[in-house]
Amino acid sequence: AEILIPIALLIAFVKTVCTLNAQNELTALMASGMNIKALMRPFIIVSLIYTALIYANEQFLLPHALKKLHRIE
Repeated sequence: AEILIPIALLIAFVKTVCTLNAQNELTALMASGMNIKALMRPFIIVSLIYTALIYANEQFLLPHALKKLHRIE
């Protein structure tokens, strides 16, 4: 999961931006005055949230689950 989620996010980001560009939506948004930072802000926020979730999983949930697994064995 720690490898799959970032790759999936990257693919989704590239596909979304390419689709916006192919349909000239990206050009229209930028021509209307929206800057590139405002366009990328949702992608950055989502990626930071997923990064925090993956970090929390690796640091807190996974060690606790492994301790319980060793007790079961």
